[in-house]
Amino acid sequence: MDASTRMQPASDLIGSLKALITPAVIAKASSVFGESEAAVIKGLDVALPTVLGALASKVEDRWFMSRLFDLIKEPVADGSFLRDVANLIGSGAASLPAINVGSRFLSLLLGGNTLSLGNALSSVAGVKPSTGSSMLNIAGPLVLGLLGKRVRRNGLDSAGLADMVLGQKDSILAFVPNTLWKILNAGGQAAALRAAEIALPETSPFQFFPLLLLLLGLWGLFSLLTRDEGAPIDDLSSTLPGGFQIRYGAAGIEGKLLAFILDPSQSADNDVWFNFDRLLFEKDATTVKSESRNQLRNIAEIMKAYPSVGIRVGGYADSSGDPAANLKLSRDQANSVRQELIGLGIAAERLTAEGYVQEHQKHLVADNAGKGGRAQNLRVALRVTQK
Repeated sequence: MDASTRMQPASDLIGSLKALITPAVIAKASSVFGESEAAVIKGLDVALPTVLGALASKVEDRWFMSRLFDLIKEPVADGSFLRDVANLIGSGAASLPAINVGSRFLSLLLGGNTLSLGNALSSVAGVKPSTGSSMLNIAGPLVLGLLGKRVRRNGLDSAGLADMVLGQKDSILAFVPNTLWKILNAGGQAAALRAAEIALPETSPFQFFPLLLLLLGLWGLFSLLTRDEGAPIDDLSSTLPGGFQIRYGAAGIEGKLLAFILDPSQSADNDVWFNFDRLLFEKDATTVKSESRNQLRNIAEIMKAYPSVGIRVGGYADSSGDPAANLKLSRDQANSVRQELIGLGIAAERLTAEGYVQEHQKHLVADNAGKGGRAQNLRVALRVTQK
C-alpha cells in the first residue's frame, strides 16, 4: 500500500474480498492484462477497497440503496460465481451474467467517475489505463457477489445491508488511496448533504441550511443561463486516436462511453445504456437544440476514432399518458439524434434508433413516482451494439 493510503486494520468485508484473489486469479490476470503479478496484486488491492469505499460513501442515500438492493436480489448476485473468480477474467468473461450484473452495479455506483477512477487506479498501481478499468470491472461483481452472499446468509433487508456497510465504513475508506478518494468524495458530498438535510430537526441552528443550498443552486442556474454560449463548462478532456481532443463534464456520457469501448472485458450488451446529459430539444420536442450539438459532436468523434463501434440510440418515454403517443415521441427523438450523428459524418449503417415505453421500467434512473423523477426518466440514451 502506498504512502497516500490511510493505514487502518482491514475490515471484515475488505478481508473477505482480498481472500478471493488467489494465486490462480493473479496468474490469469497477469497473462490476460500483460502486467506483472506484482502490479496485478497492487492494482486489485486498490480496486477492491475503491469500489467498496464508493458504496460505503453512499449507504445513507435511500434511493441508491433501494436500487442496489434490487440488483442484489437478482439470482445471479447470490455470490455463487465467487467460487471461480478466475473465470471472470479473459475474453470469454464479457458474456457472463456475473460480469453483466457487475457492470450495471458499477454504472449505478460510479456513474461518470468510472473513467477517471480507472485512470487514477492505473497511476497508483503502475498499470496501463485499460488495465485499471478492467480491474474495476472485476472488483464490481466481486463486491456485489460478496454483499449478495451476506444478505442471503444473514437475512438482511436494505436497511440491514446499509447498517452492515456503515459499521465498517471507516476501516473500508482507510484502504482507499487519497487520489481515488478525492474522486469518490466529490460525488459523496452531495449524498451527505441530502442526508444532513433530512436529519436536521426544526430546532437545529442549521435549519436555514437547506435554504442556503437552494440559493446556491439558484445562483448556479442563473450563472448557467447567463453565461456566454461559448464559455467552457467541461472539466475533463481526452485525446482520441487520430489526435482529436474532446472536452466533457465529469458525469458526461462521453467518459462512460469511452471507458466501455476501451475495456476489453466489456462486450456489446442490451442492458448497458449511457444517458445523454446535455441533450435538449426545441418546443416541438423532436428538434435538437443547437446547444446540444457539442455533445453530439463528441459522440461522433468517438465513433470516428473507433470505426468498428456500432451504436443504437434509444428514446425513453414517460410511462404516464397515451402509450401510442409516448412511443411515437420516443422514436422521433431517437431518430432525430441518429440523423444528427449522420450529419456529423457517421455512416448510417453504424447507427440504429428505437423508441421505448414498456421496457422503460427496467431502465429507470430516478424514482418514477414523482414529477421530478419522471422528468429524469424521460430521456435519450445509447448503447454499443458492436465493438
